[in-house]
Amino acid sequence: MQFKYENVESLAKEKEAENWDFRRFLKFYDGLSDDELDQLVFKIADEASSMIECTTCGRCCKELKPMLSHEDEKRLAVRLGLTVEQLREEYLQYSDTGDEQGWQMRASPCCFHRDKKCIVYEDRPQNCRDYPYLHESDFSSRTMGMIEWTFTCPIVFNVMEELKQALKFKRR
Repeated sequence: MQFKYENVESLAKEKEAENWDFRRFLKFYDGLSDDELDQLVFKIADEASSMIECTTCGRCCKELKPMLSHEDEKRLAVRLGLTVEQLREEYLQYSDTGDEQGWQMRASPCCFHRDKKCIVYEDRPQNCRDYPYLHESDFSSRTMGMIEWTFTCPIVFNVMEELKQALKFKRR
């Protein structure tokens, strides 16, 4: 795997139409079961993840605003010596747009991202822990999000490229 990191946003833009074609291809691909496809994605993701230290990138912290669960809010409030209400007032905003409703980080880049490191790493929100969601099942039904994240995460970009090769995808 040749890992692409620099200019991931421009690389993703170049591949965007191809990635949408690949999404359609996956919807009708019957060479692997959904579970087998997930296992292949997990394997490729592990390889891609081993080739970059996320702290050398930090694009997710610079560009995304994760949604927090109530448990995330409580954990982060304790870490910062605040009440949940104070945490919300100072750092969060309520969002009812998109797929999820709830409290999310107010600012982008994240106010807890300093010197390419998360200063609340041990208490970071679950969405941050799980990102870029490559080890979740049912990959084929989550490709819209994956295509979106190719613009942000070089690991996702590379997983998509390697998956196309593994499945012998040819753009028409």
